[in-house]
Amino acid sequence: MDRLVTFGCSFTYGTALEEQTDAWPYVAGKTLSKEVINKGVPGASNLRILCEVLKFDFKDNDVVVIMWSMPLRDLQFRNNGYQQIGVWSEGPHLDKMLIDGATEDYTKKTWVYMQHADLYLQTKNVKYIHYPATLDIMKYQLDFVNINNLFLTRTEKIDDATDKQHPGPKSHKKQADEIVRILINEEIHYG
Repeated sequence: MDRLVTFGCSFTYGTALEEQTDAWPYVAGKTLSKEVINKGVPGASNLRILCEVLKFDFKDNDVVVIMWSMPLRDLQFRNNGYQQIGVWSEGPHLDKMLIDGATEDYTKKTWVYMQHADLYLQTKNVKYIHYPATLDIMKYQLDFVNINNLFLTRTEKIDDATDKQHPGPKSHKKQADEIVRILINEEIHYG
């Protein structure tokens, strides 16, 4: 069976949903009749998402959706693993994120991570799209970065998951429908 491989943060993972199968990757996979491999990681920074993409063993004909996270997150490499850093963190890493200009810096780094993933995926025989979690990244787009298959149609949250913070099942269904629409109707460029 062909595979839908997804990367992202808590929204992709399906944090706080009563049923994991209500997460948008599984809803989209069911509609597309594809096996789902959900590589979403709660709290993932865009650097972490890039690392997950680079480590993944893609197969010919995989369909890949990368839902890039909020830019103001970071990753520290530690003892053959990772430590996620975000506004929930404490210590000097958080201080670095809260200084003036940090949003611009992390957003511009996101563009570089997206381009790296784009160039890498062009070497694979896969269909892929980039799907940022926020349109705010457009404020700091780098003019020397060119990304194929970038779609900026993020849907709005219409209900809550059990934690009252993350999107609920109706929001995931709405997002899955939009991802499916893109994969079926839009022209996707390959390497």
